Amino acid sequence: MFATKFSIDWSDYLRTVTPTSTHKYTLADPVVFVQKIEYLKRMNELLAKTPDRTLINYVVIQYLKSWLPVLSKPHTDVIDEFLAKSQHYVPTRADRCVAFVKSKMPVAVGAMFARATSSEKIKPAASEILNETVEAFKSTIESNTWMDKQTKKAIMSKVNRMERRVSHSEILMSNRKLDDYYFHKNLMLSADLPFPNLVDEIDRINSVNAYKSLRGDANRSDVCTNPFDISVHYDFNINRIVIPSAALHPPFFGLNYPRAYNYGAIGYIIAREMLRGFDHKGKDFDAEGNYVQWLPDNKVQTINKRVSCLSELFGKADGNGKDDEKSLENIATSEGLKLAFKALSVPGNVPKHVSPTTTAETYLILGDCEVARLVKQTVVSYGQARNSRGHQILSSGGKNRDEKQISPEYLLGESSLSFS
Repeated sequence: MFATKFSIDWSDYLRTVTPTSTHKYTLADPVVFVQKIEYLKRMNELLAKTPDRTLINYVVIQYLKSWLPVLSKPHTDVIDEFLAKSQHYVPTRADRCVAFVKSKMPVAVGAMFARATSSEKIKPAASEILNETVEAFKSTIESNTWMDKQTKKAIMSKVNRMERRVSHSEILMSNRKLDDYYFHKNLMLSADLPFPNLVDEIDRINSVNAYKSLRGDANRSDVCTNPFDISVHYDFNINRIVIPSAALHPPFFGLNYPRAYNYGAIGYIIAREMLRGFDHKGKDFDAEGNYVQWLPDNKVQTINKRVSCLSELFGKADGNGKDDEKSLENIATSEGLKLAFKALSVPGNVPKHVSPTTTAETYLILGDCEVARLVKQTVVSYGQARNSRGHQILSSGGKNRDEKQISPEYLLGESSLSFS
């Protein structure tokens, strides 16, 4: 493993950190895919010229930092002072404790969160919006005039095989399933262990389980959706769209909100993320998430040409005239909103007028504008999260917020609405 190029003995390192059951594989000098090979080269050069004393001090500091959430106040005050001076977010002790426990036992803590914030009505309502958005996309593909039947069939196959995960995983709502999950992970700990030993044992077992999966077949269903995540996101590698529990709260979604508003807020986000499976990057991944060409050659070229044309048009609209990443994001925004509007416009979906003075289209735009406003500012509440597109948002997952202040009727100044 890079023995001729690197001073680090990777075989020895892996033999140290991996369970014995994987040694036969790791010591057979397997081919390893390294995305950041230049980083490793620079690190190797740095390690070669850095004194051992400095390296040891660095390792000790990193180890101490890993215990920061449970250190006494005098130690955390030093870190907080540094964060404040560098204009970083300074977490409270409660934030640190929750984050620490969540990092060690994410599924158990996720169960507590899901049970405290979820409603039986939320999942069906959100699933309906997702399903109608998918159907609207299928309708768009069927009516397309520049795609041939072969291309449409390939796209439809990928859409139909797209896994849809909405709200929390069922394992979070069952104590028996939780026990089975941790028993399967061999994470049955003794209450007699001192706290530091308990934490080290959790880390050791999690590491062992991760390495044991190295040679096993991947089970896509054996993934527990993170309920703390506030980001609706699409995963190219497994052709999956995920709508976490924390995203299904005001101002993105509300059971008592007009459906049109929900389509403009969470519906638009769903549409935008789902379309990533077919954009300039998504077109390179097939229905199984493999990085292969699955569309006809001539249609790939056509798609690239159309994307470039649209990107240039959006670039000119922005005033920079560039075909860049920002323009591509603007395309996604535009197409997502169009798809959400199409899903909303299904006959009988919502009444044309939600109130005597406001149409459904107005609420759709209102929901979209509220989402746009939120991603451009930092919302401070409880807990820190970063969504998949890089927007920094501090969110409570819908708790501890004044729902009236972010309700559609409050934003429009209307005292009563006919909810649908």
